[in-house]
Amino acid sequence: ISAGSRSGVIGTTELDYEEGTWTLVATGSSATSPDGSAGPAGNYTKIGNVVHVQINFMPDADMVSGTSGNLRISIPFVGQQSGFQTATGGAVMMHQVDFSGNYVVVGIAADAAYVEFYQITDDASWSNLTWAGITGSADQMRMSFTYFTTLTS
Repeated sequence: ISAGSRSGVIGTTELDYEEGTWTLVATGSSATSPDGSAGPAGNYTKIGNVVHVQINFMPDADMVSGTSGNLRISIPFVGQQSGFQTATGGAVMMHQVDFSGNYVVVGIAADAAYVEFYQITDDASWSNLTWAGITGSADQMRMSFTYFTTLTS
């Protein structure tokens, strides 16, 4: 798939359509966290201000040993400019990842260029998934979600 814009017209409304890939960059929320490539690129489809994303996150050994704080993975377009949004989609499928909740969902803060992960437990407060849960290079997270970005003209 090559990145590129295509547009069409539905009625009198021009439809902005784009699909492509981007290189995943994983960081932590702590100031000392290094940026690092997270393996293969993610895939996206953008229609207007709606972005559909598929990610297969596989950290390498250097990332696991050198990153701390809340796990953050880059997204192809900055999230909408106001409010917190929980991206919609299925649960995050995980292999070898340690977490304390019943399941994990993704969330994007206003104007953020990354997604964070929230551990959800029935009848309890949610908490962030941190790099402490990523214990080795065999860890893997797969996800598909949809979020809103600011519509550009």
